[in-house]
Amino acid sequence: MHILPLTDSHISHLSALDGSFTADTYISPIFDGTAWHYLEKPLDTPYHKVYEDPTPEEASVFIHDENHIGYVAVCNGQIAGYILLLVSWNGYARVDDLRVDTPWRRNGIARALLQAGENWARQKGLFGLSLESQTCNPAACKLYAAYGFTIGGADTMLYSALPMPYTQETAIYWYYPFPHQSNP
Repeated sequence: MHILPLTDSHISHLSALDGSFTADTYISPIFDGTAWHYLEKPLDTPYHKVYEDPTPEEASVFIHDENHIGYVAVCNGQIAGYILLLVSWNGYARVDDLRVDTPWRRNGIARALLQAGENWARQKGLFGLSLESQTCNPAACKLYAAYGFTIGGADTMLYSALPMPYTQETAIYWYYPFPHQSNP
């Protein structure tokens, strides 16, 4: 596996990655007054979750703007995954999109992409990494927790205007502050 900076030649290949999954369990975030925890529960009605691909115009920003960066994971000569990050207003590097193609999952690719994003954020002097996931994606949530992210909050209304089954999803906000950094 090679982690490379995103280039214009990679953009047309991003939409070929299958980032979909079957949502059959969900994460239930719980705040105990001090910290966030979560339980995994079965969904009554499983569904297939598909994320929109970034347009070429959207993806090109992650190449041509100094406050954005993209990386691709190349395995056996093909793009197996990517991460898109940007400098957020709060001093964190926000993960805008992290995707690993279905046949390449569970091979350490997402972790390697997060590490590339962490390295970039540290070089920029940012406070840490942040991202948003949904309760319908326990595999991603477990990855973030294993990497060292903690839940900073949940939003039950973010997806409320979408059609079913997406309206039942809750947004979970994850943070990975760098221990040696101070507030910006």
